[in-house]
Amino acid sequence: MEDVDGLRVRISSRRSQALIAMLATARNGERTRAWLQAHLWSTRAESQAKASLRRELSNLRPLLNTGPRELLRADHERVKIELLQLDVDPIDEHRDAEFLEGLEIPGEEAFEDWLREMRSAIRSGRSVQPTDAKNESQTGLRTTTSSFPTISVLTIGTQPTVERSSLHDGIAHALVDRISRLRWLTVILGPRTPLPDSEPTQIENFCSTLGADYLLLVELFPDKRLALSLCRFPGLQVLWSDHSAFPDGLSQEALEGVLAEVVAVLSSKIDSDQKILALQLSQGSVSTNQLLWKARWHMHRYKREDALKAAELFDDALHKGGDHHEIRIEKLHLNALAAWNKRADVEQIKQLRSEAIERKHYAPYDCRGHFLCGVFEMWLGNHSQASANLEQAIALNPSMSNAYGQLGSCHNLAGRPEMAVPLLEAALRLNPLDTENFHQHGELAFAHLAIGEPIEAAAAADRALALKPGYAYAHVLKVAACVQIGKRSSIARAYSALTSAKPSVDSDFLQWIPYTDRQWPVRLKAAVEEAASITLRLGA
Repeated sequence: MEDVDGLRVRISSRRSQALIAMLATARNGERTRAWLQAHLWSTRAESQAKASLRRELSNLRPLLNTGPRELLRADHERVKIELLQLDVDPIDEHRDAEFLEGLEIPGEEAFEDWLREMRSAIRSGRSVQPTDAKNESQTGLRTTTSSFPTISVLTIGTQPTVERSSLHDGIAHALVDRISRLRWLTVILGPRTPLPDSEPTQIENFCSTLGADYLLLVELFPDKRLALSLCRFPGLQVLWSDHSAFPDGLSQEALEGVLAEVVAVLSSKIDSDQKILALQLSQGSVSTNQLLWKARWHMHRYKREDALKAAELFDDALHKGGDHHEIRIEKLHLNALAAWNKRADVEQIKQLRSEAIERKHYAPYDCRGHFLCGVFEMWLGNHSQASANLEQAIALNPSMSNAYGQLGSCHNLAGRPEMAVPLLEAALRLNPLDTENFHQHGELAFAHLAIGEPIEAAAAADRALALKPGYAYAHVLKVAACVQIGKRSSIARAYSALTSAKPSVDSDFLQWIPYTDRQWPVRLKAAVEEAASITLRLGA
């Protein structure tokens, strides 16, 4: 790094070097203190990490703020380096070296994860930061910092009281933190103070330099009602809106639950929108990221021909975009679905688990690696390890609905159905439109059946079948529930529906399901055989 006179500024601290690089490659040159602490001092207690960042900034200021205008600025929440005073180029054309080559911070896996992603972006030719920030702000041109869709959170409305202002800011910052955990959605920080006017034209004009694909508007009214609107940017096309009340005395736990649900909805809406946008493009104009979204669309249709198309698109994305983590993790998810459908053998599942472990180590803060590790451990019958991985996925992203669902499934398989019910209900509440909800309802059916609640089990099985009529497991559970209830006409209807959906149904597939209690396949198969006998007698 050189000063205005061309003299080299010597910075000996490795964390200071990393901090400058992280700021210089961020849009607007700005990061939150919490983000920097998590990436540079994650192994220390929070109070120690805060003190370490303060000390690092104190050491940097006299080295950087030597000109007429401050280069490095910080407040109690954010740290910023003025990009208008810098020429930032992560690629040194005069040296055959990687970005930040030789810079290591032992034990800081989050920093290593960030550094790998930056180097991957540079190698693949993706822009990591405009080299001329001044020109960008003047022309309004957008420069994409990553291949992921981007979102900015913007607070609007006046704040006449300290109490309301504090609540407003706290909710907005908590949403930013939660959204950033999604990994595939990049958060661009908006202004620190609320925009006083909510006129759409003024909002769009004010935010034109942010370069976000989506905008989340947060407005707190005097009655503490919170209005949230998700808009596609530019144009402010509203994709979703909601009003939530935040009464006095709202507990932190209740607030966390509300925020988890909000982020789960945002994730679902943006995921669907990105798939639709990608599908509208012609094949010749599709980028690596758009291939990825097309593949995701086909993957979640749960049909054989769509699975084949998704695999083809993932391979095209890998060929076009290189060995990118985002493509690898999504393709592994597709392979997991295929393994479940064809009831893969132990060696195949172990191979998938090895790939998931590799993804988890490559990106330890990405909940999806932990999630897939948990799924494969569960299929191998290692329910304790599965639970630990799935719980870690939820800790990393409390809005990951299918992690709650799979953890509920794990409890079912391990003989703890009473623990499964609240988790499965949480999964459905977090994402009521998730394409995987047939699984959550099916698992609820099993949990109620195991607890001894056949009427609730039959109702849950019906909900699963309404979403996926050919779901053989849900049909079997509906039959078993009806057998427990004992109403012969209902038993016959349930069995007829099973054989109609699956004319060559083979209940031996139940043996593949890794129940700890190996009597469950026997009981369910016996229920199907009893239903067949009753149906035959009624028909006669």
